[in-house]
This record gives sequence, C-alpha cells and structure tokens, in this order.
Amino acid sequence: MSGAALILAAWLGACGNDRDRGQPQGSARPDSGSRTVERLVSDTTVVRGPGVPTDPDDTLGTRYEKHEAPRAVQAPECVPHGIAQCVTDTATTVRSVECCMNDQRETRWLVFAAAGDSMQLFLYPDGSYLDMEPPSAGRFMAEHSHGADATWIRPRFGHSGTYVFTVGIESDDPVEYDLRVVPVIARGASRPTGRSATLTINGKPSSKVVIAPASMAASLDSSALRAFAVSAGSYRVLLVRDTAYYGCRLPCSTRRRLSIRPGTAVTFTP
Repeated sequence: MSGAALILAAWLGACGNDRDRGQPQGSARPDSGSRTVERLVSDTTVVRGPGVPTDPDDTLGTRYEKHEAPRAVQAPECVPHGIAQCVTDTATTVRSVECCMNDQRETRWLVFAAAGDSMQLFLYPDGSYLDMEPPSAGRFMAEHSHGADATWIRPRFGHSGTYVFTVGIESDDPVEYDLRVVPVIARGASRPTGRSATLTINGKPSSKVVIAPASMAASLDSSALRAFAVSAGSYRVLLVRDTAYYGCRLPCSTRRRLSIRPGTAVTFTP
C-alpha cells in the first residue's frame, strides 16, 4: 500500500462519525486513532479522499449564487460502509417564513478550511436545504436542481477561514437529521474528524468574533484573522483534530485560547 493510501486509511479509521456504534449525539470518543493520524500527517500535508463523482453533464454553471445541477446528487453512506462522516443533529432554531407554509428549523455549522480545500456536504433525509457563507471559490452559496434548493453542496474553498453552513428544514417542530461530510482535499490541520461540538459566542449579533483552530491561525496577523470571523450566536462546530482554538473580537488586539472537544458545549465571551 502506498504512503498516501496508508494516510487515507488511517483517516478513515480514526475519523468516525457521531452516529455509529450506538453513540449518543455529539459524544466524545477515545482519541488514540487521532493521535496515530497526527504522527502520520503534518498540519500542511495535503490529504486526498474519494468523493461522490460529478456527473459528466454537470456543466450548467452558477446563476444567482447557486450552482445549477442537472439532477439530484445522492447522499453517500456513512463510514465504515461508505465514504461520509455522519454527524447526527437536531435542528431546533425557528425561522418563520411566509403565510401558509410551515416554519423552518435551522442549524448553523462552523466549518474550518484551508485555501484549496474541497468538501462535499449532504443532508439526510431529503426535504431540507444547505447553504454557505462566504461563497465558495466557484462563487456559489448553494446548489439548485430542477427548481428546488439542494440538500447538498460541493464547495472548493478559495481562502483559508471559518465558513458558516446553514441547515434549513421545513418543520413546525424540532427535527433530527444527518450532516454527511465527505472531505475530498484537506490539509492535516483542516481535515474534519467527523466529530462535533456546540459553541455559543456571547455578544450582539453584529459583533464579529474570530474562532480559529490554533494550528491554522498561530502564525496569522490580525488582518489575516478576519477570514475566520463569524457573528456572535450559537453554532454547531465540525471539529478538526485541534482541541485548542483562538478566539477574539475584531480587530483581535488580544487573542484568547479556548478548548473545544468532541461532545462538549462551550460558551465563549470575547
């Protein structure tokens, strides 16, 4: 087996998901596999994985910040039977919509990426949508097919930073779903582990607060940290292997370290 194949195999073995082996949602797991991966992969090493193939006729491009797909893209199976890291979550936040329609339940996810990374994200089951901010390198914030917002998004990341992915599901009640994540290209420091946590950032909604893995942000100045800034509020966090993060309110004259571990709920006041 080649060195690259060994690295990928180690990632698949160490990066499970929040729903396999009967684990409760967001639960922490022993991290011996993660330590093995840390010995194999440096922070800047590029790790490539299999993704869901793009259809040959997927050439419609982007309109109104949505990538037009010729047909629905099916969500892959969860590891170990498939290629997706699956995180089970419940969308609870209510977003009221127009008259005569059900309200929507939403969850906002923080996703960390390095420039040039690519990832595929899917929602399961159907009947939901997924968008991102800021836009992908392809200048789209969502995907679209046959007049409907898509339950998947396949972005390439144009710059390093913290991205916000919003899950929306039409429902009057809290609803459970799977976020299925397929890392296609990532660095050792930015590759998702398939684990999650909850983060509440105290402050006004207009406040911009940097949340960045320490390994990705240690050498960055205040200007570069702006790409890792998000609004104050509540988020689910798609974790990387780092447990140490930097947090600060822009312009980040002083950084603080915080710990975010799998299955934890963290409150940060910048």
